[in-house]
Amino acid sequence: MTDIVEDAELLALGQQLEQIEQRWIDRRIKDIRHQDDDPELEIWANISDQLFSVAERILQRKARTRLGFALQARTTSMVFSEYWLTSEFFDEDGVDGYIRLFLEAACSFADTLPVPIAAERVVHPDAFPMASERV
Repeated sequence: MTDIVEDAELLALGQQLEQIEQRWIDRRIKDIRHQDDDPELEIWANISDQLFSVAERILQRKARTRLGFALQARTTSMVFSEYWLTSEFFDEDGVDGYIRLFLEAACSFADTLPVPIAAERVVHPDAFPMASERV
């Protein structure tokens, strides 16, 4: 069995994730542009519920292709978006910083961007330079 065939279920879940990802990005862009101090939490809760449901199924599978791994890296970046979006509790020089660096490295290896960075760059093109871009 070829790797692509073995990743077929994983990649099919990617189609579900793409719909959620687009809603996530659209909502994040709206929040950025409106500097909304009180984001519509009900909308975010709905997006999160859908994300976690699909993310669990995506991350339970073993990726056998670069596309499968890219999907898992993007999924993980959405699940752990607080590593880019929450500066109040973020310790860049500690564990938080290492986790974010690892997620960025995984996405870079898979030739994709972490979803929070992709959303932020729609509004601010120079936002969140990844470690690989700072070198």
